[in-house]
Amino acid sequence: YEVERSKVNRFIYRCGCTDGEFPFSAQRHALVAKGRRYYCRRCKVTLTFSGEQRQE
Repeated sequence: YEVERSKVNRFIYRCGCTDGEFPFSAQRHALVAKGRRYYCRRCKVTLTFSGEQRQE
């Protein structure tokens, strides 16, 4: 059978770097909403939600 993959929503987070864009899954986005923090490995700034979503 030919089966299509379902579309996945990605929540775009940004840091202070010029190309600092991180697509988060819905599960990781929910963890951020509960208080978990993620940091950029290059500039050590806390990632913040940009308000954008992307479907992949």
